[in-house]
Amino acid sequence: MTISRTKGLHEADKLAGHLLVIDDDDSFRDALCELLRDDGFEVDTASHATAAVQQLKTKKFDVVLSDLIMPGNGHFVVEYVRSHQPDTPVIVISSHESSSQALASRGWRSVACLSKPVRFAEVQQALEQAIHHSTGHSS
Repeated sequence: MTISRTKGLHEADKLAGHLLVIDDDDSFRDALCELLRDDGFEVDTASHATAAVQQLKTKKFDVVLSDLIMPGNGHFVVEYVRSHQPDTPVIVISSHESSSQALASRGWRSVACLSKPVRFAEVQQALEQAIHHSTGHSS
C-alpha cells in the first residue's frame, strides 16, 4: 500500500464534500477512498479517464483527485475539468513528476501535485486547501 494515515482530523475539523478519485491502481484507489470516506467525504471512483469523464458529464464534484498516467490519459481528465467545470479544484497524485511538470507547462493549474507514495496527511491538507479555494475562504 502506498498511502498511510498519520493521524485523522478531529471530528470538529472534518471536511465534507463530494469527491471523484481517478486512478488505475486498484489497491491505491481503494485504500485512499476508504480513508476519505472515514473522514466524511462522499467518494465516487473511476479507474480510467473515459469513465471519469462520463461521471463528470453527469455529476458535479467538489474536488477531483486524479492520477495522470492511466488508460485514457489523465491529462485529458484535467483538460475536461478545466473546460467544463473550471471552478472544480483538481489534485494530481502521480508517481511521475514529469507529468505534473507537463501540466504546469501547459498553464493548467491544479491546487496540489502530490507524489506517490503519498501520506494521507498530505491528501487531507491538499483537500482542505482545495475546498477553501473553491469556496473563497482563506485558511
